[in-house]
Amino acid sequence: MSGYYSGNGNGHGSQAPWWRSLLGRGSRHEGARPYRQIALQLIHDLAGQDEGRSVLLVSPDDSAQAGAASMELACQLAEDLNGRVLLIDASSRRREVSAMLDCRDAGGFADLLLNPRLLDSLALPTTDANVWFLPPGRQLGAPGSLTAGTIRGSLSEAESRFRFIVISGGSVLNHFTPLALAPCVGCVLLMAAPNDTRVRDLEAAREALALSRARKVGILLTTPV
Repeated sequence: MSGYYSGNGNGHGSQAPWWRSLLGRGSRHEGARPYRQIALQLIHDLAGQDEGRSVLLVSPDDSAQAGAASMELACQLAEDLNGRVLLIDASSRRREVSAMLDCRDAGGFADLLLNPRLLDSLALPTTDANVWFLPPGRQLGAPGSLTAGTIRGSLSEAESRFRFIVISGGSVLNHFTPLALAPCVGCVLLMAAPNDTRVRDLEAAREALALSRARKVGILLTTPV
């Protein structure tokens, strides 16, 4: 997999009694290295800010690649920052990251939106000591929970405890959750796979993000290893 990021826009988690392997086997692999350039650019653009140290990864349609890319990017950011990164699964439909880490039914982001002070008890440790994970929670997308105020309050709480926040948001065209999150994060990365993602879907996704008033939108091109 290779990546390209173009930035042109219109906590302390408590120790859980179990650990989750980020890559299934608990080790990094060569496929992660292309994310270093993206991580370094995100650090340059966002890491020095008091707020907005967050990136949302989305795709036009439902894609398993978005979850894997989010995990790889979180690991790379943690390595380059030498600091703690929070990986959030905010996909209210497929929940790709939670499926990979086998914790779909755990409390998580939905609960954080209701009470940001719950972050310490909700963030789960992983096999990477500097990467913590927050599942979607059981009622993500419930009416009234995805307001700009609740989202910004929750992200602000997370940014006070972590150096960077990586959010796996799922499909822009199939659900409203990523569009609610888009204006509240520092940057949105829209994933596209050459010879796979249809141009009309990519353009529709970019238009939807523009209408959502996302601060900065980049394109993340992915190809098979």
